Amino acid sequence: MYGLIPAIYLVEKFGRRHVLIWPFLVSAIILAILGFTSSLQMSFAFTITLFVIYGIFNTGMTIHQWIYPNELFPTKIRGTALGFGTGVSRIGSSKYGLGVTLNICAGLFFLGFIVSLIMAPETKNMSLAETSSLNTKIIG
Repeated sequence: MYGLIPAIYLVEKFGRRHVLIWPFLVSAIILAILGFTSSLQMSFAFTITLFVIYGIFNTGMTIHQWIYPNELFPTKIRGTALGFGTGVSRIGSSKYGLGVTLNICAGLFFLGFIVSLIMAPETKNMSLAETSSLNTKIIG
């Protein structure tokens, strides 16, 4: 929980897009490195350093599951959107081994980076009425 405090500060200082897009890319790169090196005998220091970097950047993205659904969805579906976003974030397990799992996660993070780069709006300094009206054309 305490790891979210810097992320909240960064979201307010630099905006939602930057605190979403760049951690997606860094997390994808870190997980890909961990996935490709999982079968090698890498040092503990190397592995733990990468996991710490991943944890820091992943925390920055995690804050968005509480921010974006509340800001972007109209009031009538806001609770459902938040629940859906939280539920989807909890899905995930694999029976194919650590390397494959890490590489799949890296690919999903990279996909998240691309989608966020193209579609994530900046809602910094906007009211809830302004942010929820951004998607009225999509939701109807």
